[in-house]
Amino acid sequence: MHRKILVSLFAASALAACAHQPIVEANAGMAWSLRQPEGETALRFGTPRGDATLLSLSCEPHSGEVDITLHAPPARMSLVALASDGQRTRYIMEAGLGPADEPILSGSTKASDPVLRRFAETGDLMVFASGHGQMLPMEQDKAAKFLAACRR
Repeated sequence: MHRKILVSLFAASALAACAHQPIVEANAGMAWSLRQPEGETALRFGTPRGDATLLSLSCEPHSGEVDITLHAPPARMSLVALASDGQRTRYIMEAGLGPADEPILSGSTKASDPVLRRFAETGDLMVFASGHGQMLPMEQDKAAKFLAACRR
């Protein structure tokens, strides 16, 4: 019986360690940026000059829909999860290539998604893919402005 408990504890510890490994190495200079060119609102986590991006959220203003793009995922996969303050949602994503021919995963959700609502309220967002998770620095003000622009 003690052996089963030890094996279970080891397995749980190994899974927890994997969940905290970063999806990609976040550059120390990465931060959230909010852009609102005509006809689109975009919230992006990446470098200020845009040469490296980890996550993009975009929408047509007041459409009620949000597009999610994970840039340079660790492997070809189709399942990504976002979590914020106790809420977690899984998204089925499509693999493709971004503007610079880098691999991306893209999908969409409603602006009313509970994770996006919590993100707008707290600024807290964690991305999970391929068994790895990464907490993104908080930016509650930008998240709230983004989601307000996307809602119907």
